[in-house]
Amino acid sequence: NTIRRRMRSDGLTLTQAQDLLAGFFAVPITLAPAGSAERRRLHDHALMLADRFELPAVYDAYYVAVADLRRCPLWTDDRQLIRAVGRGWPSIRWIGDYPGS
Repeated sequence: NTIRRRMRSDGLTLTQAQDLLAGFFAVPITLAPAGSAERRRLHDHALMLADRFELPAVYDAYYVAVADLRRCPLWTDDRQLIRAVGRGWPSIRWIGDYPGS
């Protein structure tokens, strides 16, 4: 979705967008299955974060919760989420600052 939005707002060509998408899929991401205790911890943490930052929906808090529980940065194009959480959460970063973006 971010790439598509950049096509519309920044004038990226389809070829440029496809190159960005290929770069995204080249990033080594490992999906780890979670047990029921881990899932419960994630849900509880997301709900707590949504309340702490007064987010209108809990689904945005899940991104922050996963990054927090995995102790990794959260790269996002959601500037509204960055504004809502950013000051209280230093590991949230705008995707435009990602090296090579």
